[in-house]
Amino acid sequence: MQGAAIEYRWIGHGSGPVIILLHEGLGCVTTWRDFPDRISEATGLRCLVYSRWGYGGSDPRPLPWPIDHMEEEGELRLPGLLDALEVGDHVLWGHSDGATVALVSAGHHDDPRLRGIVSVAAHVFAGEPTGTASINRARQRYGSGELATGLARHHADPDGAFYGWADTWSQLDATSWTVERYLPGVAVPTLVVQGRDDQYGTLRQVAAICAGIGPLASSIVLDDCGHHPFSEQRDRMIAETVTFVDGLDL
Repeated sequence: MQGAAIEYRWIGHGSGPVIILLHEGLGCVTTWRDFPDRISEATGLRCLVYSRWGYGGSDPRPLPWPIDHMEEEGELRLPGLLDALEVGDHVLWGHSDGATVALVSAGHHDDPRLRGIVSVAAHVFAGEPTGTASINRARQRYGSGELATGLARHHADPDGAFYGWADTWSQLDATSWTVERYLPGVAVPTLVVQGRDDQYGTLRQVAAICAGIGPLASSIVLDDCGHHPFSEQRDRMIAETVTFVDGLDL
């Protein structure tokens, strides 16, 4: 796809609407574990998961990554993948950086195939102290080998995946980076989810997303939950996804 081979996986059967799962900044196809399978079973819809360029089994991406790689993914690469795979009506289900990509894509494109968005722990602006501190801790864990060992089980190029993510976010946190300009263009129902104890962002992100999108956005804040609601509160996230998808009348 657009010069890079991309790893992807289909879950479920049929020719109806599809849920596209977009992974976090250190994620890929395999880090979702069985969550896409459970979402497909619960909703009755096919799911598509893929690893962005530089992640998982997709082609390695040379360092340094461009500071606007999430915008590039949302504007160009995600739509290109959907076209290449002939995806029709769909829901974007994004986590962390993947949720940012979903919001960028929806705000940039008036795509009649897009029916809704589930945005989980998205970042629409940088510079939050919690996120900066968490990335610094991740650097220490990667340098000690603890995190590197884990990432090597999922990524063909773990150094590229880690430093592409960490170095880019260090640059973003040092600037006034924001993708809030895309939000008024989001024209589909959007469920905004965040854990109250998220290590990478605060509820200011939720407020900014809902304010930017307007009445089409609704939000859920999960108590006793950090940055990974799909694993920390898996059953709740599956139930909320089913309720949201049912309300779209697909």
